[in-house]
Amino acid sequence: MILTMLLIELIAIFIYLGFYMVLNIIITSHISKSLGYTFISIKENHEVNLLRHSAIIS
Repeated sequence: MILTMLLIELIAIFIYLGFYMVLNIIITSHISKSLGYTFISIKENHEVNLLRHSAIIS
């Protein structure tokens, strides 16, 4: 009985944390869209560089 209650509490905490993280990401992306754009462009540049690197190797 106590174990199942603890398990339910753990699952609830994990769901809450996951929801909070998603909400946090959405809020921060809305607040700092310019920062998000720079992050995406950095990521794309990194992927392009990786593609160039793999093309050079092959």
